[in-house]
Amino acid sequence: MFIELKKPQKSLLIMQNFTWQFNGKTQEFTQRVTDFSTILNNGTPKQEKSKIGETDTAKVQMALLDGKPFMFEFTYKSNGEKHGYFKQDTDQLNKYLNEYLNKQALN
Repeated sequence: MFIELKKPQKSLLIMQNFTWQFNGKTQEFTQRVTDFSTILNNGTPKQEKSKIGETDTAKVQMALLDGKPFMFEFTYKSNGEKHGYFKQDTDQLNKYLNEYLNKQALN
């Protein structure tokens, strides 16, 4: 997951890797952070070791489009935040990520 926050003259890129484990009985995912890094103002990546290993549990709802899974909405127990994950074509996603990483390399 990549999250980029920009303000004039400042930017923050958060790169987070995580694993999910699903409990079908409770319909909950448990998310565990496996890597977490930040890049401030296009600088050098800094690994945030204190974030690695953090876990959170989320209740999950699934939206269907034409009878097929289209979106998952996670509601996190720790803070009530909601995150939506949409199905995306793998080729399109790889193209976007390559364009994004190339743009970052030029900056």
